[in-house]
Amino acid sequence: MPSRHAFVRVFGLLALMVGLSACAGIGSSASPTPTSSGQVNGVVAGVIGTDFAVGRNRFTFTLANNSQPVTGAKPMVYFFALQGFNALPGGHGAAAFESVGSAARGGASTGIYVTHTTFDRAGKWGAEIDLQSGGKKHSLQTIFDVTSHGVTPAVGAAAPRSHNPTVSQEPVSRLDSGVPPDDMHRVSITNAIARHRPLLVLFASAAYCGAFQCGAEIAAVQSVEHRFRGAIDFVHIDIFRNARPSRLAATAVQWHIQSQPWVFVVDRRGVISAKFEGPASAGELEAALLRASH
Repeated sequence: MPSRHAFVRVFGLLALMVGLSACAGIGSSASPTPTSSGQVNGVVAGVIGTDFAVGRNRFTFTLANNSQPVTGAKPMVYFFALQGFNALPGGHGAAAFESVGSAARGGASTGIYVTHTTFDRAGKWGAEIDLQSGGKKHSLQTIFDVTSHGVTPAVGAAAPRSHNPTVSQEPVSRLDSGVPPDDMHRVSITNAIARHRPLLVLFASAAYCGAFQCGAEIAAVQSVEHRFRGAIDFVHIDIFRNARPSRLAATAVQWHIQSQPWVFVVDRRGVISAKFEGPASAGELEAALLRASH
């Protein structure tokens, strides 16, 4: 396990990096950019996330070596609570690779690394990501914020009963910027919850978000929808009103969406049982829906 002193040595540099790598806001592409990043000898780790809170969290990041995705690593992630110039160990775990798309047409698979951890306090936190790539050992440090309460609805909380417009009320072109649009605009969130069936809610703008983030996530959700159609409801909310990037959609505001994509899984009782910020694989979504179905 890395020493506290090894992590503290890079603390000042990481604080500067955080200031320089602020997340993109809704007013631009509304895509989640890395909260922070670490780089050593051409190997770069980028943390994907804007909404870490005290409690259990899904922690995701990308890895690249000389601008090429790293897909075969088996990284270990060590977490530290940062208090002044003290770094207090806060747990560790292995990160698994989840495929969420391809680097280019016909290219190699790309994706994210996922681990889960519990943050026991709010404030600045650090993560050290240890891996081997290109025959060398690398140790990458990154820093991020943890809040007392998340911005978006929490796991275990009642899902907002949103009256989002559907294709029975609006043309699909005003609900979905995708070409072609998908078929997940047939039921409102409040009506879906009233059916007492599991529900998946996707917040993403097909045309106004990066292909790696939203394009891959919409495709992942569509693949899962085909498997669970008839047993689980799927609702896709374009985060922009009328599917144009001028104002946020009312449902996105109600759910406090500040980045994209987001996926929420709601159980039969109308309670949020899982949530995913940034890309999530079809396998992650399927597992969450199976848990919500029991």
